[in-house]
Amino acid sequence: MNLSRCRSALLHAGHRVSLSHACKNAVKTDAPPGVIWDLMRCWEKMNPVKKEKLSQTSPAFKILSSEP
Repeated sequence: MNLSRCRSALLHAGHRVSLSHACKNAVKTDAPPGVIWDLMRCWEKMNPVKKEKLSQTSPAFKILSSEP
């Protein structure tokens, strides 16, 4: 997901978002962590990872196993 699509998704969800002055590829937002995780899960659905390479005890596996 490119940065503008990420910002757009957060704005459409009703959150404030702006670019970070410290890093050109970062955003600042008042969105709660759950919203950010859901955004990442949606990105993963469009760009699937090879889940068979993930350990079932890894944080990535558990995070991606939840529905957004």
